[in-house]
This record gives sequence, structure tokens and C-alpha cells, in this order.
Amino acid sequence: MEKVAVVCRWLVAFVFVAGACLKVYPLVFFEMLLIKQGIVESREAAWHVARLVVALELFLGVGILQRRLLRNAFVPVTMVLLAIFSIHLVYLGQTQGWSEPCGCFGKWLSMPPLQAIIKNVVMIVMLALTYFTAKPEPSESTVAMPALIAVAALIGVYTVGMTSPAPPPPTTTTTTTITMPTTTYGSTTDTIITTTTTTVPAAPSRFARFDDAPKEPGPFSMTTGDCLVAFLNLDCEHCKEMALELGMLYQETNSPLPMYFIFLGEPDTVPDFFAETETEVPYILAELGDFFDFIESSPPELYLLRNGAVRSQWNSDSFDIDKLAEVLESAKE
Repeated sequence: MEKVAVVCRWLVAFVFVAGACLKVYPLVFFEMLLIKQGIVESREAAWHVARLVVALELFLGVGILQRRLLRNAFVPVTMVLLAIFSIHLVYLGQTQGWSEPCGCFGKWLSMPPLQAIIKNVVMIVMLALTYFTAKPEPSESTVAMPALIAVAALIGVYTVGMTSPAPPPPTTTTTTTITMPTTTYGSTTDTIITTTTTTVPAAPSRFARFDDAPKEPGPFSMTTGDCLVAFLNLDCEHCKEMALELGMLYQETNSPLPMYFIFLGEPDTVPDFFAETETEVPYILAELGDFFDFIESSPPELYLLRNGAVRSQWNSDSFDIDKLAEVLESAKE
């Protein structure tokens, strides 16, 4: 039984470390998932919570592999954490559906809540076996090693997940010199007036980053004229609902306003998305980082643009189909 317990301990540690590493690339996906699941409300809070969760998983995963504080801390804490995760998964399944991804392994392995709960229960059983068969801790057991693991996990995650700030916009400085004659008591002298003007050029449209992106079925521009741009995750049910509503609204209004989709997902799932939502519009498959730069909380996100500038913006909560119908009708005038 001791050998079995050791194998179980290594398997649990592997799951925790693998889950942490897969969440890191990219962390922005996990951040958005935290907001979507209602764990946090803002991007700023999600930034820190995502990194703390990943660091905690690394800490517990590595900590389970060593003997110090194993029975007194690491195994019980991990079991409690798995129980809390499972309770949250039950709530997630009841409120958002049992097909929504839990995010246990980031974007790389989509696991619905029920499968994640079964995984957690199995790991709790493995840890219980470890707890009852583990050898007594060394008499010199201290918190030095666990503390070192915790610090290393925090520093590592925050270092890897750190994003550099955007550079300031370039400025243009213009110096103008004017020479003016001045007459004083019959004598004329030249007065030199120098003015310096610093100009910050208008920032280019955020959507200009997609100018050179491959477009299907042919080229189009989101920085010229008026258009609607929807950011949609190909695996997201809310995104499919918005796409279906947009398609029906366009059929009803017969509006000439161009509409484009910016997709996140695999190329081979695009035809199924169009078939399921009964739509087919020009689209781009975006990189994950570019995609989430345009998401306030979680996809979908819909933009109304004029020459690349945002006129209106909606997500699944603020989406107003009547207001959008007015926009589409006005485009016909």
C-alpha cells in the first residue's frame, strides 16, 4: 500500500503542476474565465487572482512531493482545496451549464464541470490513501522548505506572467522663430519671438493591427467607413447566441452595414459555427493575445466602428437588439 500511495502522490502532484503550467500559457485566458465564472468582477482583480491561483497550485503540487509538513499541512490543505473547487464546479454547472469549460487546464484541455468533479474526487481518494500510509515526518521538520517552495512559486508565476507596459506615443516638436521690427524713440530693433509646440499625433485605430491578418473569404478593412465587428469564441455558447441574433437581425433589416467576425479558435471549427448560427460573414482568426485585448470581461464583444474609431460597444449583458436594429436601419438612409 505504501508503494501505491507514493504513485498516487506523484499523480496528484503531476496534475497540479501540469494544470498550473497550462494555465500560464496564456494567463489572459484564465483571467477571462475567472470573470466569466463570477469569481472576480474586474480585469485588475483577475490579473492578481489568476497568478495567485497558479502559484498555489504549483506550491501544493511540488510540496506534495516532499516529506516536510506532508501530513500536517500539504495533504489536508490540498484535499480541502479540491473540495472547494468541486463545490464551485457544481455551482458553475447549475448556473452556467454543464458544458462550460472549467478552466482546470487553461485553454489547452477543455473539461466540463462533471468530468472535473470526478477528477477531483479521485484525487481526494488518492490523497486520503497518502495521508493514512505516509511515514512519520522527520523530527527536524521545519517550514523552511515549504516557505522556499512558496516564494519560488510566487516569484516564478509573477515573473512569467508579467506584461510590459505599452510604450508612450511618439511626439513631434516644432519650433517657430518670428522676427518682428520694433521702433523705440526713433530707433528700430528686431525682436525675436520663439515658440515651441509639442504635438502628440492621433493614435492609430486599435483595429489597424488586423490590417495584414489573413482574411476569409477575401480582404476587407475595419478602419475605413462604418462596420460592425464581433469578437467571438468558436467554443462559446453565448457567442453563438449573439451570432445567431445578429444573423436574424440582418435578414430582417436587409442592412448594407458591413459586419465582420473576429474568431478565437481552431480553423476547422469555423464551418460548424456558421452552420449552427445560420450566418456566414467575412472573418479573421485572431491570435489569443490580440483577441482578448478587445474583451472587457468575457466574449462575445460587439463593436460599431466608424473609420476604425469605436462609436458603440456591447457584450452579452449589454447587448440591445432594438438599439442595434436602429443602427442597421439608419445605415440604409
